[in-house]
Parts: sequence; C-alpha cells; structure tokens
Amino acid sequence: MYIRRDGRVFHSGGRIRLAMVLQQHQCPRTDRTHAAHPCTYILYNCRPGDNRHGRISVFTADRFMTSSIARLIALDSVNSTSSYLAGIAETMPHGTVVSAYAQTAGRGQRGNSWESEPGANLTFSMLLRPDGIRAAEQFSLSEAVALGIASALRHYLPDTAVCIKWPNDIYAADRKICGILIENSLLGSCIRHSIAGIGINVNQTVWRSDAPNPVSMAQIAGHGFDRDEVLERVCREIIHELSLPSAPRHDRYMQSLWGRYGLTYRDTATGEIFRASIRSIAPDGMMTLAPLDGALERVYAFKEVAVII
Repeated sequence: MYIRRDGRVFHSGGRIRLAMVLQQHQCPRTDRTHAAHPCTYILYNCRPGDNRHGRISVFTADRFMTSSIARLIALDSVNSTSSYLAGIAETMPHGTVVSAYAQTAGRGQRGNSWESEPGANLTFSMLLRPDGIRAAEQFSLSEAVALGIASALRHYLPDTAVCIKWPNDIYAADRKICGILIENSLLGSCIRHSIAGIGINVNQTVWRSDAPNPVSMAQIAGHGFDRDEVLERVCREIIHELSLPSAPRHDRYMQSLWGRYGLTYRDTATGEIFRASIRSIAPDGMMTLAPLDGALERVYAFKEVAVII
C-alpha cells in the first residue's frame, strides 16, 4: 500500500496488514483520537520545522504481524523520535514505536550526533516498561535491547559477524551498523519506563559525516532491504529478549562483545594507549579491562576509555 505525501510516495509498511481507513482529517498534536485502539497505525504528514501535524491517515489493522509493536506512529520529519515519544509516553503502552522518515537532530551517547540519509535507514524510538528492573541494574535493559537488535540483524546477515561494542553499539563486519541511546524514567528504586532510541543503517551507501567506520546492511549484503520488515523483526526480538531471565542474558551479552579477547584502548583522561581484553561488565555497565601485558586491571565507565580503530 502506498501513500502520497508532499508529492512523494512512501511505503506504509508492506508487512503490516491494514484493513481499512478509519478517518482522514486535521489533527493537532494534543489530539488523542483513536489512541485507545490497541492496534492503530498512524501516519503523520509533517513538514520539516513545522510543529503542527498536517493531514493524517489513521488505520486499524486486523492484526500486526507481531504483538511487539503495540502502536506505531510514523512521522515524515521530527527533531528526535525519542523526544517526541517522551512527550506522549505517559499515555502510551509498552511497545509503542515512533519512527521517522527523516530525523533532523538524532543524538547518540553523550551528545554524539547520528548521520542517517532520509528514507534509507531506520530511525525510531521504542517505549519499554520493564518489570522489576531496579535502577541500580538498569544496564540489564541495555543488554536486552542490544541483544535483540543483534539477533534481528543476524537473520539478515547470516554470514557476517554481528557483535555488540560496549556498551551497546552494534557492529557488523567490524564496523558500526547501529547506535542505541536508552533514557530511563525512574520511580523510586525501579525503572518506570524507558525510551530506546535506535538508529540502524539499512540502505545507505554514501557517508558524509566524519564517523570513523559506518556500514549498512545493504553494503554488507549487496542488496537493499525492506525497512518496515526490518523494523518489525527488530522490535519483536527486543520484546522477546526482555521476556527472558536476566542472568543468562548477561552471559550471552558477554559472549557477543566485539573485541572481548583484545583491542587497543586509549585512556581518555591520561592519553595512555594499551592493549587489553574485557574481563567483566558490572550490573551498572562499568567495564573491567585486563591489560595483555599483565598489568593491574582497570575499571572504566563509558567515555573514560576509547577503542583505537
């Protein structure tokens, strides 16, 4: 099914079975029309820089291919899917996804930017309401999201080594294919909800930023992919991973780490360069490195140590 917006044609999601158009009308940002419907697919026609919604199409489906996407809000353009989702998170169910054809201010860990050619990749955020994860153990959620994405990508790239670069980037063929930024909202000592901002390089083949080692699924496989299908599988794998026990999850995370047996690192505070293997990852995400020259082990938080590529 195709929908023309601003003179362009977009695929609305070939893997999502749309039964009928419920309504087409002007809808302001605060309108919660059809928000209570358990299977709603909403397409917003937004011009870049315009904070108002244009004409929208609201669809209901007999079912999604998977129950992992409780609600999908697809935007033409938005500054940040995570910021957008944060504004409506209180009324949205677990598994709500906000995706964007173009994201103008996507961000990564510690303020890093994320390059994504409009319409070529996946830029989306997913609302998660994990049960019983304490704030002190929130890295378990990061592990689940990273493992879920890695599992989905291995389906499409079966002959490629897909690994997790600490703390939660995804590498394929020793290059970065996915970035993740998780923001948690706490209630007492537990996580109330989390927003996982995810960028996956799907069909982009030309890179214009100074990112050191980007790669896309299309570059590795030699052909393009249906972004809607990839989105559905990634979300399904994340939800599945969250349903599994956390103890074996950590073991699988450790086994999936990129360069766990030895990489060259730089201490960002001192500038010292050394080679080390990954000894352990603590529940709070701190990484213990064991220098290969037998020196004392070192413990680092994210951004305190960098891999020299």
